[in-house]
Amino acid sequence: MKKLNQGRHTVRIAIAAALVALSGAAQAQSRIGDGTGLPGPIVTPGALLDLNSSTRGLLMTRVAIIDRSTWTLAGGTPIEGMVVYNSAATTGANGLQEGLAVWRNGQWISVDETPYLHINSTLTGNSTLSNSGATGANAIAIGPNAVAGTAEAMAIGARASALGAQGVALGAGSSVTQAGGVALGAASVADTAAGVAGYVPPTASDAQRIAIGATTSTLAAVSVGNAAGGQYRQITGVAAGAADSDAVNVAQLRAVQGTVAGIDQSTVHYDTNADGTVNYSSVTMGGSNATGPVTVRNVAPGVAGTDAVNVNQLTAGVASAARYTDARFNQLQANLGNVARDASAGTAGAMAMANLPQAYLPGKSMVAVGVAAYEGQGALAVGVSKLSENGQWVVKFSGTANSRGKVGVAAGAGFHW
Repeated sequence: MKKLNQGRHTVRIAIAAALVALSGAAQAQSRIGDGTGLPGPIVTPGALLDLNSSTRGLLMTRVAIIDRSTWTLAGGTPIEGMVVYNSAATTGANGLQEGLAVWRNGQWISVDETPYLHINSTLTGNSTLSNSGATGANAIAIGPNAVAGTAEAMAIGARASALGAQGVALGAGSSVTQAGGVALGAASVADTAAGVAGYVPPTASDAQRIAIGATTSTLAAVSVGNAAGGQYRQITGVAAGAADSDAVNVAQLRAVQGTVAGIDQSTVHYDTNADGTVNYSSVTMGGSNATGPVTVRNVAPGVAGTDAVNVNQLTAGVASAARYTDARFNQLQANLGNVARDASAGTAGAMAMANLPQAYLPGKSMVAVGVAAYEGQGALAVGVSKLSENGQWVVKFSGTANSRGKVGVAAGAGFHW
């Protein structure tokens, strides 16, 4: 109260000094009004005066500000720190809302209180703003029912909730429950903690698995929707990623798709069944556009009975089969030659035996010799025959030896009547 009285005393002195200067120390009387034309109180020289209004409180200059940098009230350039009441809101890049405005650094700046703005700071200061929505240390909550309940959390938007330390919930109904999480957009929910392992394709190499593991999240996730609630957003304007931890855009995915399509046409893969499933028992080489046979190169020698063979194995197999066939043929040819020669020698032996004469006188015996040649082979035959005394019986024995080293014997008997 003492300070307040001192302030009023100072104001009275200043006003009195101003009035004295204006009046030039004259004895005339002056009147002060509230700008409505109504007469104000009479001020006599040396009088002390509290300026006030019965309808608006402390008198304040009212003016319609065209834009932030224009002074529309007569009287020259505003003084730094001058406060006026802007009676008409303006729009545009330099527009100003209706209400209190202060002249600072060559422009008007609105100083009206923003509704639903609650800032809680652990730092010392002279703030009278409500802390009802920001209960965490150094937390910020902006918007009706916005809650920033943990240290350094930020909730902006109606019903926005940031319950994770240093979390940021931006948008009506957005929610963050993990420390450091970020929810962007209305109804977005950030509830994925740091350290969640990323997807590793089954076909990834060891180097790729290591690279994926090296980029595992160390902070909570950024959410632009709510998968559990079926709310999704597209992220547009994404630049092409460069580092392993960068996001990729659709253009990059399309490039990969084209590369994969080219690989699909240039590599060997299993055929598919009519229902689209993989047919592991059939492989078509040359891609879907193949019009003829293809060459399979760099084939290792087959080992098992169901392995493919390469040309070297095939050539060796054919050569081995050819040698075997040639040997068998040569042997067969030799055998056939032997058979032919044996047959020729046999024929010569038969001819020699057939030409042996025999006894024809009763009671007489005969020894006979015969020779023969056939197809380069020869034979010798010897025979013994005897006719009975009465000439009715005849007996004959013969033998042969040919040029092939073969021998043969024969015997016969006959009866006359």
